[in-house]
Amino acid sequence: MPYPTGIVLVFVTPWLGLVPFVIVAVIWLVPDRRVERYLRTRADRVEPSADGDDEGPTP
Repeated sequence: MPYPTGIVLVFVTPWLGLVPFVIVAVIWLVPDRRVERYLRTRADRVEPSADGDDEGPTP
């Protein structure tokens, strides 16, 4: 919803139309705690292989 809001605001005041786009960019830059927690628990469960091969099994 921020993108259409930004497009409409451009017709009202051009610099105000940039605000929703900047907000979306900041949201993308801030890491999500849920994703960080998932990756951390996933990394704890995965054990490195004994031979040092991190690519996994060969099909």
